[in-house]
Amino acid sequence: MKANILQNIVEQKKKDLEIIQFRKGLEELIQEVNNLNNNDENENADRFLKALSDENNINIIAEIKRFSPSKGALRPDLNPIELAKAYESAGAKAISVLTEEHFFKGFNQDLEQVKQKVQIPILRKDFIIDKYQIWESKLMAANAILLIAAILSLNELIEFAAIARDLSLDILFEVHDKDELLKCLKVKPQILGINNRNLKTFEVDLNISHNLIQEFKNSDIQVWVSESGINEPKDILDLRESGFKAFLIGESLLKAKNPALKLKTLQN
Repeated sequence: MKANILQNIVEQKKKDLEIIQFRKGLEELIQEVNNLNNNDENENADRFLKALSDENNINIIAEIKRFSPSKGALRPDLNPIELAKAYESAGAKAISVLTEEHFFKGFNQDLEQVKQKVQIPILRKDFIIDKYQIWESKLMAANAILLIAAILSLNELIEFAAIARDLSLDILFEVHDKDELLKCLKVKPQILGINNRNLKTFEVDLNISHNLIQEFKNSDIQVWVSESGINEPKDILDLRESGFKAFLIGESLLKAKNPALKLKTLQN
């Protein structure tokens, strides 16, 4: 039996948070967020949601990550700023930045640097298991956060969603199966991502997206996002026909010789 990669990541994240919160407590972090200049707060609200809602375009969330637990090094020489600019120029509607350090070789600074150089909204992609990380995401100037149903209880989803919404952070709720989707529906998500990658084994199957959306098409979700395993324009065409408005794409872009060109190809 394959190791439960997701469980290993969560256990490491708990250890990391103990160290981080010892250095800076939640109250101090909240104070730092409250001291921010929030003059553009209204402009930032719903930016991620709006970017993914365009009915007439291929709405791609292009990902920045160096490493994958299943595939190893994807782009060891990755320059987050250069890649983000290339994505933006190629027509990405948003950028996802992996900030998990041990399994994906990402850093909070990657997101902070990218945020300063591009105009499109930024998703902080990490394994959020504590409300501390939501305030941290706000301080980093992320526009949206990822909440993974597989690692959070319903009460945690409710609490974390409330905090994020109070902070004008959009939320990408991520599910992999019917039970997780039903749990998320109780939190009234606007953006719902179906991950085609099983985070326990990291195996990928696009049929997960196709099958799950069919059963819940009549829900109030505004934007369905298909995540992982999208490699060719036909994948996007088929997923659009199933009802998806947006697509989170990482490995096929990162492993391409020219990520911007690959992004344009997928859009066409």
